[in-house]
Amino acid sequence: MEHLKNVLTGELRNAVPPAGRTSWGDCGLTWCFNGIEAWRRDGTGLRRLPGTARGELYSDRIVLLAQRDRDGKGASAVHDIASGRTGLLFPIPTRRGDKASPTLHLQKDMLWFTTGRGTQVLVNLNAAGR
Repeated sequence: MEHLKNVLTGELRNAVPPAGRTSWGDCGLTWCFNGIEAWRRDGTGLRRLPGTARGELYSDRIVLLAQRDRDGKGASAVHDIASGRTGLLFPIPTRRGDKASPTLHLQKDMLWFTTGRGTQVLVNLNAAGR
């Protein structure tokens, strides 16, 4: 959403990249990101993401990241831009014979996947900032 218009007041709010940036991957009502950095919609609050973001914003503040775990293995994580908190979802297979990653199902306010043990993991993205 590059341009937002308040239909009650007519106010326009355009997405503005920070100095030196010319594009973004996705913008919500409050946050924008370009894959490696995030900032507020008005161009302030620039911060580096702790991994490479892919996809889109969820719940206006959540991005999915590809990052490394403590052992240096690839991992999929969820990151809350507003709070700066990151949670590991699951490792990403890196060697032949490794078990495949679970399928990650995404919606605007939640994501879920099934572990190798058959346990279903549900992440409520609306509760992320609480």
